Amino acid sequence: MNSVEQVEENVTAALDLYGAGIDEKLLNEVENILEPVKNQTWPSGIQQR
Repeated sequence: MNSVEQVEENVTAALDLYGAGIDEKLLNEVENILEPVKNQTWPSGIQQR
């Protein structure tokens, strides 16, 4: 997120989803797909010297 507008949109979307409940089966499927890259990061931006 790089703007206040994006933060507001994401918070609204998260609150909408929170009210909808959790599809545990779908959540497990997504977690399984993402497992190989879970907790990995990559550098971005300008490198500092």
